[in-house]
Amino acid sequence: FRLRELVAFYNGFGFPEQDQGNSVGDIPFIKVSDMLNTGNHKFIFASNNYVSSETMKLKGWKTAPASAIIFAKVGEALYKNRRRILAQDTIIDNNVMAIKAIPQKIDDYYLYYVMLLVNFSKIAFPGALPSVNQTELGNVHVILPGLSEQRKIIAILDRTDAEIDLINKKLALLQQQKKGLMQKLLTGEI
Repeated sequence: FRLRELVAFYNGFGFPEQDQGNSVGDIPFIKVSDMLNTGNHKFIFASNNYVSSETMKLKGWKTAPASAIIFAKVGEALYKNRRRILAQDTIIDNNVMAIKAIPQKIDDYYLYYVMLLVNFSKIAFPGALPSVNQTELGNVHVILPGLSEQRKIIAILDRTDAEIDLINKKLALLQQQKKGLMQKLLTGEI
């Protein structure tokens, strides 16, 4: 299958500076930088910008749906190959693109894992401002088992993600303990 047969595409909107910076509002407005926010490793839970429903209507902005996969589509950030899943309906910046699985064909989470394998440096238009467009992305070939097999694969990968998260938490705790121990050892406290 080609990706264009399996997903709906959502493009972002220009986000004027005078509308940015609101930490409260009805709807998150995601920019590429939000992908790096604490807690936004797999899912986008937090945004640096929110807007009201009234502003959204006034500007003609539309949301990308919950469970859509987002990624940078222009600039050096696209080479980082970061993918995130929207936790709720969200407006996306024009430097971001979203794709949403067609449920009868592909599971949202299977799509997420497939997208982690797509290396944008191989399909991006190079130049001063590299970019990925809907046409090139739509041509990406996807191996697609049936939905029940997709869900079995997701379960395995989700368990692996949970183990990785646990290991990372343990590592952070050990690093914190080492720092405290170094402080005591190197200052003569111990």
